[in-house]
Parts: sequence; structure tokens; C-alpha cells
Amino acid sequence: MLAAHFLEHFSSRSGKQGIAMTQDAIDALSGHDWPGNVRQLRNEIERMVAYALDGARISVDDLSPDVANPRRYIRHDRFRHEPPTFSASNGRRVLERTNGNHSTARHDRGSGLVKLKEATAELEKRLIQEALDRNRNNLSRTAIELGLSRRGLRLKLGQLGIIREQRA
Repeated sequence: MLAAHFLEHFSSRSGKQGIAMTQDAIDALSGHDWPGNVRQLRNEIERMVAYALDGARISVDDLSPDVANPRRYIRHDRFRHEPPTFSASNGRRVLERTNGNHSTARHDRGSGLVKLKEATAELEKRLIQEALDRNRNNLSRTAIELGLSRRGLRLKLGQLGIIREQRA
């Protein structure tokens, strides 16, 4: 009932007519846990209507991946590569990527666990450094690629202790 209400609301608000959902889309919406409650459902319907044309029939393929197939999304689609794994290395825990192309985040405090903050900082540092390399240390292009403002990128560089090479 809520999905039908939001569909009608956003269709009329955007001036679109004849938008309907297929049964498989309704089933997927009904079967989802909705951890974000009504707000998440509202946002999902608003997004679908925004992309739909007049007379569109919204199918399960039009839903967000986490709504259309939550188990698959959690295990695979959230990561471009394989999800990280934890393994022991000389008494330390190491966060590794299974394809071997990624740097590792190490934790040496004796607790044997990688802290989320440290792993996130390591990942951010690697992503920023790779983007800087691709863009030949051009801050403007790097910031655009990473979806940051130039000022935001400068702040991140300082927070993470990244020193960029100056061009001659």
C-alpha cells in the first residue's frame, strides 16, 4: 500500500502518467527487509519514478540491486573485486584482497584485528594516491575523479599524510 501511495505521489508530482509496477517488482519490494524503514521505501520509489518515462512498467530490473536481490548484492555487487579476507602474517592480521593487486592494511597492536578506521584510511590513501598518479598530480582532475572538492581533497591529503610530488 505504501509503495502504491508513493508511486502515485511521485508520478503526479513529476507530471508523469501511466507508470505502473510489474508483479515481480511488487514481490521484490514486499520481500525486502527495509532496514531504512519507510524513508528507504520512499526514496526507492522516488528514484524509480525519476528515471521512468510516461507509461513505463517498472520491473525488478529497475530496482536498486540491494532491493532486487539483497543476498547477491551483499556478497558480490558492493565490491568491484573479491571481498577482503583476513589472514595471519607473522602474528599480525593483514587485510588482503584475494586477487593480489591491492595494498594491504596492517595492524600491529597485538589485538590481532584490523580496526575499521585504519583499514578505511589505508584504502582512502591508496585510492587517492592511484588517482593522483593517473592525473599526474593534478589536484583539480583528481578531485573531480574522486567526487571531492579541491579543498576536500587537500584536507584528505593532509589527514592521510600524503605528500604529492610537485611537477617541474
